[in-house]
Amino acid sequence: MNLRQGYWLWLILVFQGLCAQDNPHVAVHRNEVILGTSIGITLVCESEEEGYMLLEEAFATFRRIENLTSASIATSEISQLNSRAGQKPVEVGDEVYQLLERALRIAEITDGAYDPVATPSHSYRELILDPESGKIGLPQKTMQLEITGIARGYGIEQVRNMMRMRQVPGGMINAGGLVGVWGRKASGERWLLGISDPNHVGQILKWIPLIESSVLLWRPGGSVDQVTVFASSAELAQCLGLALGVLGPEQGIPLVELLGDTEAILTDATGIMYWSRGLDLSLE
Repeated sequence: MNLRQGYWLWLILVFQGLCAQDNPHVAVHRNEVILGTSIGITLVCESEEEGYMLLEEAFATFRRIENLTSASIATSEISQLNSRAGQKPVEVGDEVYQLLERALRIAEITDGAYDPVATPSHSYRELILDPESGKIGLPQKTMQLEITGIARGYGIEQVRNMMRMRQVPGGMINAGGLVGVWGRKASGERWLLGISDPNHVGQILKWIPLIESSVLLWRPGGSVDQVTVFASSAELAQCLGLALGVLGPEQGIPLVELLGDTEAILTDATGIMYWSRGLDLSLE
């Protein structure tokens, strides 16, 4: 664990870049509001026509996941579970069941700092999951599930895998600060995340290449001002980031270092910056 006093962490995502004239690829981009946030998708394709067709397929995937998981859509499986809280367990589809299983594993890892149960008086430990029947139960009437965050990560993974299968050579998906990338930009350059020092305008502390990876950038407020998580899975990046906002650097950074293949940067409310040992953000 490292720290510096008096430096705020600012993050510049370098996703743009025009296609070089001798490069056969073009970049197409679109935004839609889905799963409670603005989702932006950039695809690197051989033609704009192909790109826009693939964008529609990508956003259709996010809309499908929203219709399964959003607690604000009455017909979603999560809403159906919430409406039957305190009753018998309810059978759900494989996608929602497995998504909740993964959410519970992250809740266990973080000792409840991330919790898919949205009601403060209850916790994930009370959920009933029956793998034989595929049923999920909320045993108390006052329990409610909220899995929009991990659903965004699931959407990123689904679209990224789909585009790889379609042999799309590169792309970036940004779901409200949760970002997943693959391949390279249309210019042939890598996707980069720049960590800059606002006290020295234009100076970058470190450029971090994002290669087949995901990153969460958010500001939880309170004692933790900023959180950045790097992980191979967008689901893990999202949920772990939420947990780190609760745990803070003293508990959160050691947890990240135990996980492996995951890094994090936290800045507390006083401007002290902490990072996991796999990152070298030394300011000397």
